[in-house]
Amino acid sequence: MKNHSFSILLIEDSPTDQLLFKETIAKTCYSFAGISIANNLKDGLSILDKESSDIVLLDLSLPDSQNLEGLKKVRQKHAELPVVILTGFTDPAFGTQSIKAGAQDYLIKGKYDHYLLEKSISYAIERQKNLIDMQQIGQQLREKQKIIEEQNSSLEVNIKERTSDLQHANGKLQELLKEKNEKSKKLKDTLDKLKSTQAQLVQAEKMSSLGRLTAGIAHEINNPLNFISGGANGLELVFQDLLQMFEKCEEHINNDAFTAISKIEELKEEYQYDDLVNDIPQLIKDIALGAERTTEIIENLQHFSRMNNADPDFEDITKCLDSTLLFLKYKLQDKIRIIKSYDQDLPKIPCFPGLLNQVFMNILSNAIQAIDGKGSIRISVKNKRDFVRIGIKDDGKGIPDKLKQKIFDPFFTTKEVGKGVGLGLSICYGIIQMHRGCIKVESEPGKGTEFIIELLKEIQSTPDTRIIADGILLANNLPKSVEP
Repeated sequence: MKNHSFSILLIEDSPTDQLLFKETIAKTCYSFAGISIANNLKDGLSILDKESSDIVLLDLSLPDSQNLEGLKKVRQKHAELPVVILTGFTDPAFGTQSIKAGAQDYLIKGKYDHYLLEKSISYAIERQKNLIDMQQIGQQLREKQKIIEEQNSSLEVNIKERTSDLQHANGKLQELLKEKNEKSKKLKDTLDKLKSTQAQLVQAEKMSSLGRLTAGIAHEINNPLNFISGGANGLELVFQDLLQMFEKCEEHINNDAFTAISKIEELKEEYQYDDLVNDIPQLIKDIALGAERTTEIIENLQHFSRMNNADPDFEDITKCLDSTLLFLKYKLQDKIRIIKSYDQDLPKIPCFPGLLNQVFMNILSNAIQAIDGKGSIRISVKNKRDFVRIGIKDDGKGIPDKLKQKIFDPFFTTKEVGKGVGLGLSICYGIIQMHRGCIKVESEPGKGTEFIIELLKEIQSTPDTRIIADGILLANNLPKSVEP
């Protein structure tokens, strides 16, 4: 969902890099009031003189400027605008020089994706805004310091004016208090923006889970569709052969009976009539089998993606696990074996199935990624006195102790930049907490990891659904730190 609207000026002479930027920016979480493009520095400065822009993305290799020359000219004329450098240089020292020269950030061409571009633009605008605010505050403080010094000097020179000066100082104090209140309001607005940004990152994590689910659906539904397609194509070929044979038979209808029958038998032999007729039931069976399997997949998908009602539903946890596994089966292939151990007398428990499916999808995906080569994942569901215990254990590489204490923290991730925002397990923690349950992790490097989830059979009070909005966890309810 694109909430922010920015006006961008791209100064770049390469059509290829211009196109790459447009394609990348289109994938971000922003909407844009306008994107202007200049092929050289002169045109770019002209656009800035005529139009309002929120940020400038500047190539340092232009026909009319090289290296940091263009940056200096932009800063001289428009010091208030944040500038992000686009460069082909990979030397970090060059990036440091750009920052010292006044750029807010720099991106290496061909090395950034839409996540990195989104963060760079957002941070650059925010840093420039904060810098301007700090400069203004500094100027105000210097002015007020000067006033105070003048007041002190006046008090020392003429004690008779003390009362008047104190009243004047009191007026200034009121102004300061008013400014403080205004700054407090600005701080609150900044906090609200931060919460909004966090909510967007949570949405990004949700979309990542949706991507994994979509890939699973596409892979799983491909086989039955091939059955249907193959059967339909086969029936079409049989139909065409039979139609041609019948058309040729009609040519001999007016012949005497013996000749007509003889010609028809020849045509049946030529077109292998008996084989065609015998193929039809099998082709119909293939189509029916594909349709039946497709129906099963759709039913599983409907179960997996059930909308969350205001009140919890009573659900069989094993169905949630099995429907999640169905859409991850394509990742298992032949290298990972699933070992299930479900108690026979499992009760249905009050829960939000759609949210629990999101938890299982995230934990199982992590388990699959943790296994290099062949391995196994053991899934157990045990019926305890007051709760149901779910265990998901892999025999992957495990988690070091120093990281195990942080895995439920928001924005903590060991993945590369652009491959995760570190909210998956944090959201899982929040969802289980909302169910009045608990989640913990047991892991030993080299021996694997087990996530243990305990969900109550009965919930004495209604879960706090206020922390759920559109199926995702609100940012201010993410866990701060967890002791697994």
